[in-house]
Amino acid sequence: MTDEFEADIAKRLDDARARLNEVLQLRRDSQKRIAVHRERLAQINEFLREELILAARIEKLVTGMNQILTTLQSLDGKIQDVVAESIEAQNKDTEDTPQKPALVFPRTAIATHNPRKEEIAKISREIIEASDAPVSRAALFEALADRSIIISGKNPHMVLSTMLWRAGAEEGIINLKGYGYWLKDRDYPEGNYRAGDSLDDE
Repeated sequence: MTDEFEADIAKRLDDARARLNEVLQLRRDSQKRIAVHRERLAQINEFLREELILAARIEKLVTGMNQILTTLQSLDGKIQDVVAESIEAQNKDTEDTPQKPALVFPRTAIATHNPRKEEIAKISREIIEASDAPVSRAALFEALADRSIIISGKNPHMVLSTMLWRAGAEEGIINLKGYGYWLKDRDYPEGNYRAGDSLDDE
């Protein structure tokens, strides 16, 4: 009986120690969680403190801006009063001062500016390239107008001829007499022209 009793007592003591260890472990875990919560709470408090400081600064800025706005509105009212008084004084001076008759100058014609001859020659080449036969001056003039290229002058068609005579060679444009404008590097058998033939351009 004594051995069994001692064994039972020993077992109960072991169980009690195990439970005590569990309680102590739970206490330690609880203390850790409490420490974590305290740290988070401290962070929240710091965040709230910074937010309150920021809110106070914003409120101060808003108050300052409202004061500036009030000052500007006051200045604007004063400026308007000064301008009104100045206009009124000028009108009064104008009424009291004899007016001289206004000078009328005859209108002069405004010179129109044609596109650059190099631009005309470049676009003319594009038009001629799209054609299977030489393009007459009148047809070329109309084709340019269709592209919103307007040539003005006393004789616009002659202006076009002059532009192509001066700048057409750079784009390889020639004038086949009796046919129209053509390209120097393209054959035109009907006009007895071979690419590269020498001729006098108009």
